Amino acid sequence: MVGTHHHGHVGSLGIYARRLIRDSLASFAFAATRDWESPERQPDTTIYDAAGYPAMCFGIPSSEGPPFVLDMNANLFNQEALELAMQHFPNGVFKGLGITYVATLLGGVLAGALPTGATRTPYTAATRGLMIIAFRPDVFGDSTAFRANVTRIISESCELPPLPGQASAELAGTLEWERERAWADTGIPLDRGHVAVLEAVARELAVVPPW
Repeated sequence: MVGTHHHGHVGSLGIYARRLIRDSLASFAFAATRDWESPERQPDTTIYDAAGYPAMCFGIPSSEGPPFVLDMNANLFNQEALELAMQHFPNGVFKGLGITYVATLLGGVLAGALPTGATRTPYTAATRGLMIIAFRPDVFGDSTAFRANVTRIISESCELPPLPGQASAELAGTLEWERERAWADTGIPLDRGHVAVLEAVARELAVVPPW
């Protein structure tokens, strides 16, 4: 179990989960702002405005094929969708709010380990915390059998009919796993904006781009 603080945004937590999966480790992680403060009161301010957008991720190894990697924003609804969700699916809003506070309290406050009475970090741009918990499945039983069952469940689930409006049935991590393998051969596609930024940096550093 590792907690870090005094840093900025950690990026996609799925990157860390996939590195742990290479060693057959399961994991879960939370990343959040460590110096949480109540939002400024406005006429339309609610408890949901305090939730923010912390990240969370669960990684579970398989024996072959794609692992299960749920890499997501803990905040399930943006402000535009919140009112509609409260009308038609209030339980989803309440559960999403709870998940967001789990990430905030563990990935932000606990990992940040703020001293008593402190509300702000001395580093103005390094306000994030991160907690990662990784463990070996063989602590609980046969790791080979466990990973084989993960493969079976993912495979059989993806053979089921997809959700309405979707072309295929997928679980978290399957599409990313497929892209990783395709891009290992063809290269990672970059849009024009990224290419322009990289070329500008290359000129500044007097480096010749490899394309």
